[in-house]
Amino acid sequence: MESLEKNQQKSAQTEVSLEFLLLHLPISELGLSARPYNCLESARIRTVGDILSHTEQDLLSIRWLGDESLREIKHILMDYNLSLKRYGSNASIILPIGKRGRKRNGTKKNESRDLDILEGLALREYGIIWDMSYQGARNYILKSGQHETWKEARKRKLEEEKIKRNPEFYSKQAKRVIAGQVVNIMYRRAIEEGNLPWQKAIEYFYSRKTRPQTTTIKRLVKLFGAYYTALERGDKLSLEELSEISGIKGFPHVGRILSKVGLEPMYGAREIKFSLSKEKAEAIGRVFDLDMSIPDIAHFLDVPSHVVSQRFNRIGPRPRRKFIYQAGFGTERLNYRLLSQICEAADLGFTKEETAELFDTTLNIVNYANENRPSLEKVLIDSLRTIFPERKISKPYLQGN
Repeated sequence: MESLEKNQQKSAQTEVSLEFLLLHLPISELGLSARPYNCLESARIRTVGDILSHTEQDLLSIRWLGDESLREIKHILMDYNLSLKRYGSNASIILPIGKRGRKRNGTKKNESRDLDILEGLALREYGIIWDMSYQGARNYILKSGQHETWKEARKRKLEEEKIKRNPEFYSKQAKRVIAGQVVNIMYRRAIEEGNLPWQKAIEYFYSRKTRPQTTTIKRLVKLFGAYYTALERGDKLSLEELSEISGIKGFPHVGRILSKVGLEPMYGAREIKFSLSKEKAEAIGRVFDLDMSIPDIAHFLDVPSHVVSQRFNRIGPRPRRKFIYQAGFGTERLNYRLLSQICEAADLGFTKEETAELFDTTLNIVNYANENRPSLEKVLIDSLRTIFPERKISKPYLQGN
């Protein structure tokens, strides 16, 4: 007998729980056609329980919801063994309170409202659902002690809406977070294992606000690996050698990287200053307005690029010069110094293939330079005459002194 009673109690509890779940089933799951669904949504009727808390007259009073839509709703409810009339008069089942017929019970706890709070809606939405002002909804949440619960639910709801609006951004953000976690694990492991190259590489990489494309983690590990290996062997590597081994362009940049993580160059700080002759200083002043890039000017004057850049900065702002020709999404570029080298190689009898290999460029660039040489070399020769007015220049390259 006892077991029979227990089974009956369990079956009754299961029945109630199923009814409870059914009452909170979203109307989007009912398979309604567009008109009745949109009408119910506009009236803030979102669950089966919300439908059942309204009479037929209430539903017909919704704008654009007519007899045909009402018949469709009733037909679907019948599939679930539900009807508006039955549940409208059955007091043994606790229904979610709809928009109409609500009684304001002060701060008395209300199960339906408490479930609504977990959805994290805005206060104005609660006011519409609960048939009260948004201030009344706020007071209920505060006085029922559920303000913190609502805040957490609201925060979660807003995050979900943001992700829906811009899923790509948040997927990238999630990838960044995961990447950061992986790097932290790698950094802790590097410290535990005493792996100084990895430790220093991660320290430098994440201490920079801007990260040049050439200064990757992989190249930094190569740099610090070569540095510490040389120390262990008692060898010395110059900044140029470290730059070549790591693939990080520019030995001054390598020196700055070492300095950033508290390491000294193996040959000490570079103390030699470049000595600029009077003639070259005057030449830099003459070519300020020349349509030639700073690296090109530095190449023809045989001085470091930073020297030309510093001199130009003293004169004033100078627009950045473009390349003569770009192809392959900007990866193939022709500048004046490469044009000069290609022209000289052609005059010396090198083939196009040999020229491309010699100057580490593409056959496309070599062909373009040779095909357009008549017009391009005239501009280059005029520029070289501006740089070296004392020389007799008839070729697009420098011949001796």
